[in-house]
Amino acid sequence: CTLEAKLCPDGSTVGRVPPSCEFAPCPDTYDPCAGKSCGDPCTLCPPDARDCAETAVLKYCGSDGTCSHTNAACQ
Repeated sequence: CTLEAKLCPDGSTVGRVPPSCEFAPCPDTYDPCAGKSCGDPCTLCPPDARDCAETAVLKYCGSDGTCSHTNAACQ
């Protein structure tokens, strides 16, 4: 396999895997509000990320699907 790297959406890179020499899959991206409703609590760090430090500030899913410290008005 050639020594190439593919840039993933999260900024990480993956290389080619023998014997097919296809690129390895990119890691899943973490969406803190996936499957949650507006107003539900959320965390910016993925549950399995040991090197990510979460603050003590509570965060909530907004109506636009983002995780923020602002508890947005939900409709």
